[in-house]
Amino acid sequence: MDRPLFKKSDGIFITAILFLALCLFLWQNFAPKDDLYAVIQVDGKQTEKIDLKQNQRQEFLFNGVQIIAEDGKICFSQSDCPDQICVHAGKLEKAGEAAACVPNRVAISVQSGNQSDQPDAISY
Repeated sequence: MDRPLFKKSDGIFITAILFLALCLFLWQNFAPKDDLYAVIQVDGKQTEKIDLKQNQRQEFLFNGVQIIAEDGKICFSQSDCPDQICVHAGKLEKAGEAAACVPNRVAISVQSGNQSDQPDAISY
């Protein structure tokens, strides 16, 4: 009995899954960007809210950490902390991305402008 490895229905199913994966990839990477802004928190308190659509370079210095925002991206450019994990986090540019310099108590998060002020979930 010679049975083929794949049936015709298997090929159709695999093709459909690959097509959906391609659509999701294209949508995530090439969809119009929402109004993105970055929030900088120092010692747990919001100190700056930066519009990432501005085309000007902005530099900030908090607790020995230098942060640069330009071209729709924000990053830790320098830090006096010993491990430099925050600097190696790279440039943040998509909603939901975040980085923190724990020793210096500075955090950056990128958020979308079309989010409501309501929390996603509440835990008690």
